[in-house]
Amino acid sequence: MPEVETILVETNDPEGPYGAKEAGQGPLLPIMPAIANAIYNAVGVRVDEVPITAEKIFQGLQDLKKGKSGRVGPKKFPSITFPEALRVEPPQ
Repeated sequence: MPEVETILVETNDPEGPYGAKEAGQGPLLPIMPAIANAIYNAVGVRVDEVPITAEKIFQGLQDLKKGKSGRVGPKKFPSITFPEALRVEPPQ
């Protein structure tokens, strides 16, 4: 990851919860997909979950050798039942 300089600016953001702002997730989010794409470009194995390990890459290479897709990871998005949203009044 390139060097990132963080500058904290204390303001009340009307878009964030209770005026909070995002503080650093932005530069970090694209790193794992970039690594996964680099692995795919290098060896032809697509890893769809983190952590990306040597064992997963090896499994993908073995699948490619057998004529399969070489894709490693979950086959579908898991079914999740979420509870009712909790509504909290903002402080006055």
